[in-house]
Order: sequence, then C-alpha cells, then structure tokens
Amino acid sequence: MPKFVFAFVAACLPVLAYADWIDPGVSYKCDPKNGTFELRALMDTSSGPAVALEPGFTQLPVRRNVLSCKLTKANIKAVVWASPGSATGTCAAFGTIQVNLIVNGHRFVANELFNSGCFFDPVLYRVKVTAPGNTSNPKVVICKGTWDWDKNFHYENGKCSDAVGR
Repeated sequence: MPKFVFAFVAACLPVLAYADWIDPGVSYKCDPKNGTFELRALMDTSSGPAVALEPGFTQLPVRRNVLSCKLTKANIKAVVWASPGSATGTCAAFGTIQVNLIVNGHRFVANELFNSGCFFDPVLYRVKVTAPGNTSNPKVVICKGTWDWDKNFHYENGKCSDAVGR
C-alpha cells in the first residue's frame, strides 16, 4: 500500500470511530402538576452521553421497575424491565429494556423493546402521556425511530403516533 494512502486512512480513522461502547438506559418523569408522565431513552457512550438525563427525570436502575403515576384523570402503570448485558448472545452486551404501559386500564405498549442499540429497528425511544386539568381522555404519544450509529448519535426517522386513552 503506498505511504500516502496509509497516511490518509490513518488520519481518517479517529474521525470514523465515535464510540467504542454504548449503554442504553431509560428515564422517567411523573409530573401531576403539569399533567404529564414520560419515559425517555438515555444513551451513554465511551465518547460521553449521547442522550443525557434531562432535568426533572429519574434514571431507572437495571432491574424490573414498576412505576405508578396518578394524573388528575389518568392512572398510569408502567413496567420497565431493564436487564443487564451479558458476555454471550447477539447484542447481549447492550442488555435489553422492555416496556409495558397501561393507562386507565387500557394497554398501549405491550412488552416492546425500548432504546435498543442493536439491530431492532425501528425501536421505541419515547412515551408520553398528557392529561392536563380535568380532561377525561389522556393523550398517549408513542415514538419509534432508528438509532443513528454515525457521528450524530441520536434517533433519526422518528415517527410519533397519538392515541387517546379511555
């Protein structure tokens, strides 16, 4: 290989390798005062947090988390199972996060993968329930997208769908 080609490739390598590892996580916020409940993706990387913990949110630990949130006219139950990574298996090093979401007894999310940095696209990365004031029909927004492994490190091609609770 000519020396100039080797030098060019060597100069570009640091630009191409943005993170050696990722650590997907999940955060939540229950805010009865403003009538919102939300689950959001977190993503830590060897290059620093790509999706950081936002003010007012709490990071969930790696375990089974049962969350309850009472908004004025919305009873929310979310079960978030964050399992640790393992040394064997496809994408096992990342661990997995699965989410169940029930609002007023109606299931909106059933055992869906959340914030998977692996090959499961599109993946759930945000869930928001709003029930401001005395509204009897909470709004549920579910967002899915594709994790961008390039330098941007964010969810791209995100699509959010609205549903009205019961």
